Amino acid sequence: MDKVDIKRLKESGVFGPLTFWVTEIKNLEESGSQSAGSGVLIRGNLRADRLEVFNAVCAKVKELFGGKYEVLMIEDPEAAEDDTPAPTPRSKAGDKAATAAVQEPRVAFQVMLASEVTPPQTTGWKVTVAGILLLLLVASSVQLSLVANITKLPKETLEYFANPDNLNTDVLPPG
Repeated sequence: MDKVDIKRLKESGVFGPLTFWVTEIKNLEESGSQSAGSGVLIRGNLRADRLEVFNAVCAKVKELFGGKYEVLMIEDPEAAEDDTPAPTPRSKAGDKAATAAVQEPRVAFQVMLASEVTPPQTTGWKVTVAGILLLLLVASSVQLSLVANITKLPKETLEYFANPDNLNTDVLPPG
């Protein structure tokens, strides 16, 4: 993400005091860490329900940049071990059972190019090969199950099927 887009993201009001209070914005391409990925990591504190905040942030980023960037909500990779997450209420105000709160891990947002997040298109030959492999798997499973259970058949039935003349008749096998 280039610096102009980062500045535009900061100034646009995508994040705010009622949704996600930003404490740090880190450009992952400049940090040099291979495991961090790419894009921008936005750390902060949730101020509302996770799903509501995520949907609001995605909508605002889409409105601001179109389809250029995708937003991912991830567990904060830099949250300290002793850093206790803030409790998140699980029910509406006025509910008497809402007194207990659930501890959830801290989250961060990662804004990445849509081309890096979207998986590549699957080509036709890959689907064909996958279908053939599935058919081979099913056929070998059926064959193995028949071989494993052939010893459970009565001896008369095995002798009946061993004779090729019996295969073309309408008579049921013995046993």
